[in-house]
Amino acid sequence: MPLRLNYGDIAVKEKSPENIFNDTKDDLTQKSERNKSSEPPSNDSGAEGKAIERVLEQRMNLEILFSQRFSDLRSQLRDEINSHFRVYALIGLIVVSIISFFGYQIIRDSVARQVDKRFTEPEVNNAVAKAMEKKSESFVATKIKPLEEHVQQLNKDIQAKQNELADVQAQLGQMLEIQQLSIGARAGSRADYDKLLQLSKSEKANIQISSETAVRDLEYYFSADRFQLTGNRTLVDPKTRGQIFFSVEELAQELGNQDTGLREAAVNLVADSKKKYFVGHLAEMLPKESNLRVCVRITRALQMLTDERAFEPLAFDAVAPWWNQNNAKEEYAWPFYHYFDGLAATKAGILDEALIHFDRMIEKEPQAFLSMIFKARILTLQGKYEEAEKVFKQVEDTRNDFRWLYVWRAFFFLNQNNQNEALNSINHALEISPGVEEFIRSQSWAQPLLADKTINWSNQNTQIENGEIRQDER
Repeated sequence: MPLRLNYGDIAVKEKSPENIFNDTKDDLTQKSERNKSSEPPSNDSGAEGKAIERVLEQRMNLEILFSQRFSDLRSQLRDEINSHFRVYALIGLIVVSIISFFGYQIIRDSVARQVDKRFTEPEVNNAVAKAMEKKSESFVATKIKPLEEHVQQLNKDIQAKQNELADVQAQLGQMLEIQQLSIGARAGSRADYDKLLQLSKSEKANIQISSETAVRDLEYYFSADRFQLTGNRTLVDPKTRGQIFFSVEELAQELGNQDTGLREAAVNLVADSKKKYFVGHLAEMLPKESNLRVCVRITRALQMLTDERAFEPLAFDAVAPWWNQNNAKEEYAWPFYHYFDGLAATKAGILDEALIHFDRMIEKEPQAFLSMIFKARILTLQGKYEEAEKVFKQVEDTRNDFRWLYVWRAFFFLNQNNQNEALNSINHALEISPGVEEFIRSQSWAQPLLADKTINWSNQNTQIENGEIRQDER
């Protein structure tokens, strides 16, 4: 591309040094010829010499001017060339870059198409596939398969260890369960004891041995405890916790109490009472009893009441066969259904029928003191005071420490308008058993006496604990 320079800013036409010299030479020649033609040489030589000097001087000035203008022109030309060179150099760099980029893309795509075309050939594909397959088989044979076999062996070892650990954990869990069952049985859980018996028949030797050991330990424990039972659990006054007399009817009632401690204490007193008619009820009560401590007291009571065989504390399975052979004996018959029928008839207001049931109870058991008291109460309601007094007197002659005697005797005295004797009778009952206070306060017939200051009410609150009977509700 030709380089075009703009010289519009130069005012005069520049000449080369050769042109300037020729012009100067021509001027001098023309002036010399004019001088020759117009004037003779000899006449004015001095003037001609001055003219030549002026021409030379003019020439020097022109040379100086030319040199300056040439220097300026060269500098300006250099600047113009540099400026245009930078512009065209930048344009050229951009063009080269673009051509290089697109050229690389075109070449790469072309090469890729050629490579794809080459590698899509069936022969090449087959060769590559065979090579890859061979290499894959070699890699699998030398690397993968040994690794897989090692991993499989590790998995087998891990599984074996896990199985062993699971077995150990299961055994530890069963051992812990046996210990918990043993503790629960000592606390009174018959269900835990029955579970121990089941485990003692296990096919696993370690479980069977541990369970049998726990069962024997329980047998030793309850055997050692058997001879200390009455000192641990008995029926007492709920306020003073002191020993008081309980009639056989009260014992029969407490055998069915929902409180385990009261059932246990009642069985202990039944064993000490030597009353054989409790045997049948205890034998039938044993299979249904859920508390192990009550059960071992039942076997103790059966042993003490029958004198026929030594029932081991936990020999529950031996009781049922024995009872099947002895349930026809009259001495073991349960007489207290007469007493409970008498209570039901009294509550229903059928007093004559209630008297019949109480009399039958007294006939079966001459020391059925509570039945005698309730009989005297019914006679009082019927206005048969002399007969009622005889019954009260009969109880007093036998058990003058029986608290219910004095409670219902106060009722007897109030019905005869003898308030002083009624107050004395209540104080006597409270002296024997302060626990009857709540019952007396709950009775409608005793309301006229409650405000009397001569009654020695207890300031203590009624407290009920395991092994102690609550106040009776008659």
